[in-house]
Amino acid sequence: MANQYKNKVVYNGTTLIDITDTTAVQSDVASGKSFYTASGQKVAGTKADEVLSTKTITLNGTYSAEDDEADGYSEVTVNVANGASMTEVTNTYGTELVISSAEGSAPSATRHTLYFEYEDETTETVYAYYDDSLIGSAITATTPTTHNNKTVTLAQLDGVTWYSYTPTPTPSETWELIHSGDYYPNAEDPYGYFWVSEMANYTIDAGAVWKVSVDNTEYRMTGVDTGGSYGVILGNPHLINQSAEDNGYPFCWYNVGWGAWVGTTTLTAGVHVILKFERLVTS
Repeated sequence: MANQYKNKVVYNGTTLIDITDTTAVQSDVASGKSFYTASGQKVAGTKADEVLSTKTITLNGTYSAEDDEADGYSEVTVNVANGASMTEVTNTYGTELVISSAEGSAPSATRHTLYFEYEDETTETVYAYYDDSLIGSAITATTPTTHNNKTVTLAQLDGVTWYSYTPTPTPSETWELIHSGDYYPNAEDPYGYFWVSEMANYTIDAGAVWKVSVDNTEYRMTGVDTGGSYGVILGNPHLINQSAEDNGYPFCWYNVGWGAWVGTTTLTAGVHVILKFERLVTS
């Protein structure tokens, strides 16, 4: 009976157990242990003992036992204060203080409050977790001209200001309205022209600043002396001198004593527009 089932079964008391489907090999079984192969042969395992190590984690991240030349960890100690980090970045916006913390972290360190006010009048509160005073000193040693791509006007750590900035106010300007009226550009080759007789008594001085509006679209221009027959002009010199640089303005204004301001223009002839002339008085 035993010979008939050799290599197929083993006896375990009164029960016959079919072992022909055994798939283990010696390297699967720990050294010092025995097992039966599918052929019924008793063999000893050769697998080395499992290597376990301990691990202390102080930074957020992904860890693999293989990196520690171990098969696994027998004990893992986690000591991440809060996952928070602070970096000072110089970019196109200036110097930016970036403070972040790991999502879902449960910090055990003391919470500190960073408060920011911005030039656009918005505010922001950021929390940082630490117990080491050196971290606070590192924060206040920065110059956070920007944060989150906004200009910082006030930065406080736990209610104490360590940075402030007062933007230079934009100077106010006073403009004198000289004339406003309805006009049609006259046709001429290669450009049309405006004839504004109401402006005949106003000279264009070099360096003087004017605004000429076309249907509420403002063009700010400064008087430039051409040194030629046109004298001081406002606008695009290319329209009176094809070799001059084209600065994109749709007209060139000049007053050469013909009883009007003349404006050579690229605007469509015969199309009604409202012109408004203003001169800068103070700035």
